[in-house]
Amino acid sequence: MGGMTTTRPPLLTPRDRILMWVLCTAVFLDSMGVSLMSIAVPAMQTALGMSPDMAQWVLSGYTVAFGGLLLLGGRLVDAIGHKRTLILGIALLAGGGLASGLASTGSLVIAGRLVSGIGAALVAPASLATLLAHFHTDDRRGAAIRAYAAAGAVGYGAGLIISGALTSLDWRITVLLPAAFAVILLVLSLVVVPNGDVSGRRSLNLAGSLSITLTLLATVFVIATVPVQGWGTVTVGAVVLAVAAMLVFLFAERRHPEPLLSRGLARSGTLVPGNVLAFLWAAASIGWQFVAALYLHDELHLTPLLSGLAILPLAVMIVLTQVVGKNWTASTDPRVVGVVGMVLQAAGIAWFLVGIGNGDYWTGALPGVMLHGIGNGLAFPTFYSQATSGVAPAATGVASALVNTSVQIGSGIGVALASALVVATGGYGPAFVGAATFSLLGAGWSALKLRRP
Repeated sequence: MGGMTTTRPPLLTPRDRILMWVLCTAVFLDSMGVSLMSIAVPAMQTALGMSPDMAQWVLSGYTVAFGGLLLLGGRLVDAIGHKRTLILGIALLAGGGLASGLASTGSLVIAGRLVSGIGAALVAPASLATLLAHFHTDDRRGAAIRAYAAAGAVGYGAGLIISGALTSLDWRITVLLPAAFAVILLVLSLVVVPNGDVSGRRSLNLAGSLSITLTLLATVFVIATVPVQGWGTVTVGAVVLAVAAMLVFLFAERRHPEPLLSRGLARSGTLVPGNVLAFLWAAASIGWQFVAALYLHDELHLTPLLSGLAILPLAVMIVLTQVVGKNWTASTDPRVVGVVGMVLQAAGIAWFLVGIGNGDYWTGALPGVMLHGIGNGLAFPTFYSQATSGVAPAATGVASALVNTSVQIGSGIGVALASALVVATGGYGPAFVGAATFSLLGAGWSALKLRRP
């Protein structure tokens, strides 16, 4: 007579797996949204008659809305719950994508991208909160977090390939296909995402959230406009608007019982250095990427698909560097890692200056892409660790949202400045110099300000 055997229940049920797919796909779409339009911009400019200074809003509009409202998204999760926030965010992602894909003018494309950026700012904190609440046991949480983090990391690199492949067919498909996936996610979310707990906190600090976002949008507008049109009435008005909105933000933060930036964060000695480095890193890297896509299309005459493949080694080198160099980065003074990472990134950007005019990708661009990727792979974990590890445990969620905000804001400003330099000078060299300068500033900042948490 055989002995009785017991079968261990599966770690994840079929419903759990569907929920995991929904959450991972949501963060994948969030991350992909930053890089998705990079390769599509030249084709979109031609089709809709957009100038480069207008086209840059396709990228910076998304990133500024994303970054400017991330903290509000976290508050909204507490106020109305994980599920409602996630569904609202996915609906905005889908609606913004559909609006951009069906738009007949550049202005409507930008409006749709702004809506998508707002959706991304809600999806990011809501999806993570849902994951942590549902997969709460140790054996389930580890696997869930690894899958979630991988989806976010892969999304950025995948956006380059997907953008190139779909733009080869039609730039509109580049935004319509992800929007279709968002619609599917929306339906599944209604069914499989648990309701979760609502803390009952209704204090959203809308004045602070909206005023800081308006400050950023006005600032990006000034950066993109002044080199092209000078100091006219509109640009001066934008400066006044930015200053007024910033004063409203400071007043709201001072008077509000629950400020967006928790006062406890100020006790961290590494928070500000980490966030400044995150800003400089993004301004350099994403600003360079915007110009590099135009350069590959206009100067090297690569198709959209080949342009995406041309930048893909960046993502490959980031992953390889983080895998191979993780022990070195963990044991080395963060000042050294930060300096090396940002100098390599600057060298990768500067390499494109050598390639201008020779029309060769293999010698004039690829080495720069790879150097840039190695620098990225070193700098990214450095500033993220600096910005989050020195805060109290109760404030890690806000600190994480804040560093992501710094990245998105840096992206928006970096793209705006790079675009303005291209338009103002009629060449790509000054824009590459500007992006490399942000990297070198980051290297100097790392040497002076970074410290062990």
